Amino acid sequence: MQTLIIVSHPDIDGSTSQAFLRATAALEPHTEWVHLDGLEPAARHQLWSRVQAADRIIFQFPLYWYGAPASLWAWLDDEWTDHQVSAARAGELRGKALGLVVTTGHPSAAFRVGGSENVTLDQLMVPFWSLARKAAMVPLPALYINDFAHQSDAARAQTYIQYRQLLSMPHPGAPAELAAWFAQRARALGDELTATELTDRDDELAQLRGVVGDLRRGDDD
Repeated sequence: MQTLIIVSHPDIDGSTSQAFLRATAALEPHTEWVHLDGLEPAARHQLWSRVQAADRIIFQFPLYWYGAPASLWAWLDDEWTDHQVSAARAGELRGKALGLVVTTGHPSAAFRVGGSENVTLDQLMVPFWSLARKAAMVPLPALYINDFAHQSDAARAQTYIQYRQLLSMPHPGAPAELAAWFAQRARALGDELTATELTDRDDELAQLRGVVGDLRRGDDD
């Protein structure tokens, strides 16, 4: 399964959550990470061919004024034409999975009726689920990462697991698949690994720990 992560973020270099997610995504094979804001117009246009080649497409962004940043909407407006996307016409996205990873600077309790934002994140993401329905795509459970800079170690570990599952599980969060998913990763760290593979794994984990160590250095998106 090929997963394409399309990140929309105007200040990605200053985002500890995106650094954490990028380091985590690098541990998953068959996963491609693209920073939309860093592409020239020609490269943004060519991105459509990578969308076509992917089995799973993840839109990843910080919540900006109750929606996605402008770069994602501009790209969708320019490249996701009705002829290409509509399942009633060409249907080039039919059957592909669509997932969302949304970071916010507020605690989870803010996004509920009666909370400080008085709206749920699922309600705010309705335009993307409508797009998935229009294209006959398969919507995946959204991953909402709230107040990442102040998450506990346990919460960050949970974010790490949920993100890897979103990128790699056929049906993320499905109870019937969880045991097999964890067993697969346990085998990857087992005694059958060669010394070189173990060194590579240690390097990957050290990189991730380095990112985690930076998380307490200020607020994040």
